[in-house]
Amino acid sequence: MLWVQLMGGLALITFGVRFLRKGFDRLFGGVVAVWLEKNASSSGRALIAGVATGAVAPSSTGLSVLINHILATGHIRTDRMLAVLLGANIGLTILANIVALDVGSLSGVLLFLGVLGFQFCSNEKVRGVGQCLLAFGFVFVAMSFLEEASLGISNNADLTELFRVLDRFPWLLCVAAAVLGVLLQSSTATVGLGIGLAQGGVLEAPLFMAWIVGTNLGLGITALAVSWPHREGRRLGFANLMAKLIVAVPLLLLGTTVVVFQTDAALPLPNQLALAHTGFNVVAGLVALPILKPLLGIARRWFVPEPPAQESGALAESFLDPEALNTPPVALVQATREVLRMTDEVRLMLTDFWQGRQDRDLTRLRLVIRRDDRVDNLNQQLAAYLSRLTSGLDEDGERWRFTLLGFAGELESIGDILEKEVCPVAIRQAQDGRMLGGEEEDALAMLYQKTGEQFDRALSLLTTRDDNAARGLIAAKEEISAWCHVQKKIHYQSLQPDPGQIDTTLDYLDLIDSLRRINKHLATAAYNFHPRRTPETSALTPPA
Repeated sequence: MLWVQLMGGLALITFGVRFLRKGFDRLFGGVVAVWLEKNASSSGRALIAGVATGAVAPSSTGLSVLINHILATGHIRTDRMLAVLLGANIGLTILANIVALDVGSLSGVLLFLGVLGFQFCSNEKVRGVGQCLLAFGFVFVAMSFLEEASLGISNNADLTELFRVLDRFPWLLCVAAAVLGVLLQSSTATVGLGIGLAQGGVLEAPLFMAWIVGTNLGLGITALAVSWPHREGRRLGFANLMAKLIVAVPLLLLGTTVVVFQTDAALPLPNQLALAHTGFNVVAGLVALPILKPLLGIARRWFVPEPPAQESGALAESFLDPEALNTPPVALVQATREVLRMTDEVRLMLTDFWQGRQDRDLTRLRLVIRRDDRVDNLNQQLAAYLSRLTSGLDEDGERWRFTLLGFAGELESIGDILEKEVCPVAIRQAQDGRMLGGEEEDALAMLYQKTGEQFDRALSLLTTRDDNAARGLIAAKEEISAWCHVQKKIHYQSLQPDPGQIDTTLDYLDLIDSLRRINKHLATAAYNFHPRRTPETSALTPPA
């Protein structure tokens, strides 16, 4: 029964922290990433922003995923992201201090109010508040389980003797806490267990610093593991772990008894222990703040050196991190970034087509055709990723998920047009020496320029989700369609009864139609912002 209570308490506190994180996701969604990007203009501000982020996103794994996503976008420098991570380590300890409060009697009230808000309300914000209250209720119930289990251990002579042995080997206790931190993937759960053991008299108070050191090293190892798929993320993880070791090693070498906890102090022992956890991370953050770049330099030189030069045109690392699926708003941000990357890839195909056609460069044109396979592969990976994101999204999140899926499909269609229709025409022109008239070339150049501007509008829409950008994309598509109609009419009127002109006419019309359809595919994303206005019902803007 003793071990059942202990394992049940650990399970419940781990679930409670995870449930709390999801509750905060409902309240803040993907706003946290945007807010961080705006408030990391200096190392000091980045540290403070990290503290706030850790306080409202109390999950070391979820925070690591979020921070690595922002790092992958390139919007914040790596040294600033290291400051954010160090600040987040401090912010995470706030939940441990709440857990240390003697408010277990309120758990019933929290559970009752939480069920009312989460189960019986439809408003997402109210449900988020209810979910957070439920999570706190679970955590406080779990702490009562751990305290009872610790009292049982203190009455067991064999187990008590085992913990006394650890008094002579604090490093062994440190390793045990680090392993627990990695397995539970929650510093709050690990610290909560240590507080429960200390309250039950099983864990001597001075030894609690060894437990704190181990917990924080375990947290650093977890962050490194989450960051491992991305090279710059690995550097960030190693630098973060080194910052913790700067504080941890002296504590272990000098002996953890240098920190003395007073059992008769005005502040209860659990609160002292939780504050010690906070103090460790505050010291680590302040010590590392002036040496962020040297820490990253060591990580880059010793642990994650630059790889050999990649083959030209090789794809960058994917932004789709499976770990982010546990945090739906973060997963949507990553999927959006992947669609932006896919948009850049398709636009580069268009640029290479045009330049290859201008230069009659057959090698470049054939490379565009081969690169369509990359676009197909990106679309398949994105579809598989978003298909796994089926829960935890509010109405806006679900709508944006379908927008991303739809727009990625349109990008694949654009790639197919470039591969199967546009480039073959350019290759035939280059091989046969076909030349269009000056007016036709000018019209195609104008349409190519308009298509590039549509790519810019589509990128702006995906980045800002602005309603005006959506309307601008639709209006430009309609204008381009009308303009293409006029150009074709002008061309028909200029036709001469010359059999040799037929092939060049067909080439010109094929290119006009293909580029017009590319613009139509680009504008499709905008209709998700205007569900009542479909491509079939939109009126064309009269040509000027």
